[in-house]
Amino acid sequence: MKRRSILRGAALLVAAPAVALAQASGAGTVARGFAAALNAHDIEAFAALFADDYINHQTSAAAPPPSAGTPPRAATVAFFAARLKGLPDLSVSIEAMVERDDRVAASFVYEGTHQGLYFGVAPTGKRLRFTSCDIFRVSGDRIAEHWGMGDLAGVPTRQGSAFEPATPRELNSTITDRFLAAGLIPLGKTNVPEFALMTTTESRLYGPARNPWSTAHTTGGSSGGAAAAVASGMVPVAHANDGGGSIRVPASCCGLVGLKPTRARTSIGPLIGDGWGGL
Repeated sequence: MKRRSILRGAALLVAAPAVALAQASGAGTVARGFAAALNAHDIEAFAALFADDYINHQTSAAAPPPSAGTPPRAATVAFFAARLKGLPDLSVSIEAMVERDDRVAASFVYEGTHQGLYFGVAPTGKRLRFTSCDIFRVSGDRIAEHWGMGDLAGVPTRQGSAFEPATPRELNSTITDRFLAAGLIPLGKTNVPEFALMTTTESRLYGPARNPWSTAHTTGGSSGGAAAAVASGMVPVAHANDGGGSIRVPASCCGLVGLKPTRARTSIGPLIGDGWGGL
């Protein structure tokens, strides 16, 4: 349920202009049009992809809340217009995409040179590469809604980072619904390193997770908080994801048994597939 997610599907490079995509339809086509409009640096074509009543459910460092009185559509367009000014040679590709009915989840890769003022940061001349995972609901060939990752409804997912606001999630992920249906009672969220990118659990937001066997020793990571909760007897079992050792490393550090999930067994749907947790 962490931010780190690699979507299933073939890698798709997008370089065609947005107008070339307007003749087709479908959620995947709209996602490709999103990348194509940015590749063409056509902010008008980009704006036309969003419905007038567009809703943005995600609020994070990558998607700051709009100022008072600014519609979500206008705020999103302004955000990407500023990105194009800061990175005038910006190119966008889709490394993976999952499409179902009116919804699509895509992992976008952004590359460009920091040649202009970029959200208050003076030009550095550095080459930048970053990614984002976006989930769209499409209506009438336009983006009607946008989400990040679903998790536990009513509970924030901070991903160990102060950049992520304490905004409660609006829906459960599939694995959470399965836990609830099985009679499990969620106790709460546990600690992870920032954006779950390290094999030690020491975030600035919450501080280090303490190993119950020796508080001076690491719990490992990235699911160190989950391992500490089980090893301390706080809970009998805890959920975690494993893409590169994030279950196995904490289990080893805390004297536990960790089971790496089989692909598609721990879906973080309904908005996305099994992702990182099933690798």
